Formats: sequence, C-alpha cells, structure tokens
Amino acid sequence: FSIIDNKKIIEIKGKDTARLKEAGARKVLWLKARPHALREGLRKAIPLFKMAKGLIIESNSALKYIKPDVAILVKNKNSLLKPSAKKILNKIDLVVTL
Repeated sequence: FSIIDNKKIIEIKGKDTARLKEAGARKVLWLKARPHALREGLRKAIPLFKMAKGLIIESNSALKYIKPDVAILVKNKNSLLKPSAKKILNKIDLVVTL
C-alpha cells in the first residue's frame, strides 16, 4: 500500500480526492492499496487524522475492517451498484441516490 499526500496528485481535476478538497476538506490523503494490504494501510492512514474532529473515508472495501459511526452509500440513480457496494449493504446506515 501507499499513502499519497502529494498536493499535485491529490488535486488532479476529476478525482475523488480533488472533489473532497474542493468541498472544503482540510486534509486529504489517498490510500492506494491492493485488497490484501487494505487493512494494514487503514491502520497506518487513520492515525494521521488523530487531530481531526471528523473523518470521511471514501471506500466500500474499508467497511470490511472498520466500524464507522455512520456509513453512507452515495448511489447514482442511473448506475448499477458495484459488486463491492453490494457486499457491504448490510453495513450501510443511509443510501443517498443522486
């Protein structure tokens, strides 16, 4: 896994990380991990936000390893759910369809 904090990469137009930054996030990191390394990547990345009042993790797969206070699934009304989203539906508190 790798934890990316390079501003030039984080702020690439059209990427989720750039959208989070544009929406007002103070700190944005990209955890790039293969499935077998995701758990360890989360263990390393989450503490980097220890001073934050809140944390948004944009990931379906992360729900296998963490238990957030609230899990929200944002779904496009014109798209089918990804297989990774179907696997974690039982862990979702709120579904928002756009």
